[in-house]
Amino acid sequence: MINFDFSNPILSRFGPDRAMRITRAPSRSAWRLAQCNHECLERRLRQLGPWVRIHAIARAVGWSKPTVMKFVRLGLLQRRQKQRGQRARMPAEVSTRSVMDLAEACRVMLEDPPCSARAYHRIRTRFEVLGPNGDYQTLPAFLTIEDVARYLRCTHTTVLRMIRAGEIYAEHRTPCRWEIRKKDLPRWAYKETRI
Repeated sequence: MINFDFSNPILSRFGPDRAMRITRAPSRSAWRLAQCNHECLERRLRQLGPWVRIHAIARAVGWSKPTVMKFVRLGLLQRRQKQRGQRARMPAEVSTRSVMDLAEACRVMLEDPPCSARAYHRIRTRFEVLGPNGDYQTLPAFLTIEDVARYLRCTHTTVLRMIRAGEIYAEHRTPCRWEIRKKDLPRWAYKETRI
């Protein structure tokens, strides 16, 4: 949910028109900016200076360069105007103050995470639309990486990432082979079919 309480001093300083544009911004990036440690972010940005190149802003905030440019095009981040006589291909620079203002506005406005902020959103969305590749009840008690990848309609690499991230609990059968119990699949992968 987005909060449009413009009596809030942060939002009134940011401006209603600019605040409304947050609804058109990349939702996952805006949510991550709202949830970040603002003191650490401000410290990092102060060390960079008042005007910074886009790649440095992207590294400080944890975005990609195209994401920074999307926020610039929406008018949510202030880009330095080129002076007369400057080369046309001078690297673009963004105001670090505008990044902090945007972070404060996102923190005040964004009360709930977007759907796309959940872990493994793409795989989960595909799973919800297409359903499992097979029936949960007919799965064997112990699964291999290949079995899980087939059932979740994803790649083996994604399953390994889920294991490392703690999304799926697995044990080593041999040094190079994982064993996954059926009941240790992610909850979203069987709650619909288990009922």
